[in-house]
Amino acid sequence: MKKALLITAITTIISYSASAQATSKDRLANIELTPQQKTSIDSVRKSFDEKRSALKKDASLSAQALVTKRKELQKEQVSVVNTFLTTEQRKQIKKLNKAKTKKDD
Repeated sequence: MKKALLITAITTIISYSASAQATSKDRLANIELTPQQKTSIDSVRKSFDEKRSALKKDASLSAQALVTKRKELQKEQVSVVNTFLTTEQRKQIKKLNKAKTKKDD
């Protein structure tokens, strides 16, 4: 029973994370990025994808710890990506995030 719950929790987490990442990527697609920014951001994404993949394989983590670690990674990734964006681009992303939040309500 515990295994079934853990598998369900992990599957939900992975689905949510993939959805959040896709949404974030979609928002970045809505702003104009320089080729250098695209390359840098793609590199950051790849690095964080590898970190998320390593988390999935860590059997020592409880479902709650996995959720916490994934949220921390997501926040860290956003922070790193923001270093490659201009102030105006960050404002555009913030505006898109607000619109998404209103749409979800």
